[in-house]
Amino acid sequence: MKICDPTCGGGSFLIATLDFLGEIFAKIVSGDDFPPRDILESSRRDILEHCIYGVDVNPFAIELTKLSLWIHACVKDKPLNFLNHHIKSGNSLIGTHIRKFLKTGKERGGQTTLLDALDLAGELKREFTKVKRINDNTIKNIKEKQELIKKIQNSEAYRYSSIIANAYIYRVIKEGNNPSNFDVSVSKYLTNNNPKDISSIAPVKSEELEEFAYNKKFFHWDLEFPEVFFRTNPGFDLIIGNPPYIRQERIDEIDKDLSYKKTLAALFPVFDNRFDFALYFLLKSIEIARRGGFHSFIITNKWLRAQYGKKIREYLEKAISFKKIIDLGKMKVFQSATVDTVIYLLEREKPKDEYEFFFSEPSSIVDIEQVGFTVSRSDLKNDT
Repeated sequence: MKICDPTCGGGSFLIATLDFLGEIFAKIVSGDDFPPRDILESSRRDILEHCIYGVDVNPFAIELTKLSLWIHACVKDKPLNFLNHHIKSGNSLIGTHIRKFLKTGKERGGQTTLLDALDLAGELKREFTKVKRINDNTIKNIKEKQELIKKIQNSEAYRYSSIIANAYIYRVIKEGNNPSNFDVSVSKYLTNNNPKDISSIAPVKSEELEEFAYNKKFFHWDLEFPEVFFRTNPGFDLIIGNPPYIRQERIDEIDKDLSYKKTLAALFPVFDNRFDFALYFLLKSIEIARRGGFHSFIITNKWLRAQYGKKIREYLEKAISFKKIIDLGKMKVFQSATVDTVIYLLEREKPKDEYEFFFSEPSSIVDIEQVGFTVSRSDLKNDT
């Protein structure tokens, strides 16, 4: 199972997930509803090693997350888990999937390219299979993992793919839309056998592109987590979290170099100039979930009823299946937050012609699961 918080902050949601799953796993391993402490600790450690992923734009938050996870999963006489390949700093919203550019020469209807020969997907699968087979039980093993990951990231295939992905996002930002004929540009780039000559895919020098991508924290999900995305059913099993509350009027102020709203309009399947920032994390979470995977956030609830949320409700009504919506209304879950919130659970599956899901408007946390009723899929289109 692969679980991710794409705006993990200090790691609160990941820690709660680690504790919850660790306890369940310990009960299974021990066959006891009250597992002994050593089994509980080792179970948490195993869950952390294999299941937990997090991303945040703030590198200090990432270090805090890793520290908190280490504290919750430490086991006597064993080194701390290697987390650098699971807990990463980056901009969850600003990136692409290199998979869509990995067509073979035959699929492109042209000649075989360098990327065909390099076989990025095959190489990443093979190398990360080796990484997964190494446990975190010794310092020697952890160092071996580090070296393997460094080898992957320094490989020719990985470097070419990173340049292509960065060039694509750079042009989206600078041009304000999806660059035309980018596939053709990629084919041309891959036939020149010179990774530093990027003139066919971006109007800048390779060093400038690399610096811009690094400073703006481009995050290409399948290159960052290849073991999650280069598999038969790519994506996470569950995406959770509490994305930042930023009103639409302030989105472009976050980073003016990114032309945020124009860039988000180009990168996401549905856009409205009035969307608040959290809705883009909702859309990103659906994108990075596997087919049949689940997604749950606690976010602002205005999009459920307001006119500005109509586009996203119509998109969701066709793209996913809701399982549960708990509208917390005026209940203040976070003391510092001034917005009304909702918790939802959805599944990334093609919705049936008609289905029902649980809807609740509790007056207190105690009533959160007790007070509610079923709502039909077609009701999602309404503004009431």
